[in-house]
Amino acid sequence: MSVSNNARRKGGWGLAALATVATGAVLVLSGGGSAVADRLESPSAASKIEAVQAPQKQAYAVLERPQQAGDALGTTRVGPFGTNLQLARSVETSEGDVHVVPGDDVVCLRAEDEVGHGYACGPTDVVEDGVLMIALHDQSDDSVTVYGLVPDDAGDVELTTPDGTETLDVADNVFSAELDSSVGASVQTEGTTGTYPVP
Repeated sequence: MSVSNNARRKGGWGLAALATVATGAVLVLSGGGSAVADRLESPSAASKIEAVQAPQKQAYAVLERPQQAGDALGTTRVGPFGTNLQLARSVETSEGDVHVVPGDDVVCLRAEDEVGHGYACGPTDVVEDGVLMIALHDQSDDSVTVYGLVPDDAGDVELTTPDGTETLDVADNVFSAELDSSVGASVQTEGTTGTYPVP
């Protein structure tokens, strides 16, 4: 299923999210701004989980570690698919901070820009075998900031663009990169099969 609400503002950023995984059902969410935020985070969207589930801890070390100051998102609202924003883990990357948010058999990556925030979500048993990515597109120059979530056994993460291939740093299961354009860009990992196009 998919929900698409790509945000745009004059001369600024638009946020687009895509769950990119190897196989199976893919859940896609995108958006920004207060109207979209109201749809993505709801007081009663679904029953939220009260603890990180065991398979999520096993797949992602970032969800197994104890929460630290700044991890939990300061809201009592429920995220998409029943994700619990109070169980989130914040990850600092070279391109900005993102949150890994667990739900009931669902894992989400939450990113923000000047417009608002968006989510890329997928079933735990699917995304743990692939790559979950979210991309922030600058409408003024077509540049893209991409964040990705990979499992513990992913190994090296390589980004391929028309200009060549580079190995990305991974911290707390998350990588990031800034691209001139997402056209022709893809990610591969040492521990998974397949090539994952950048959204």
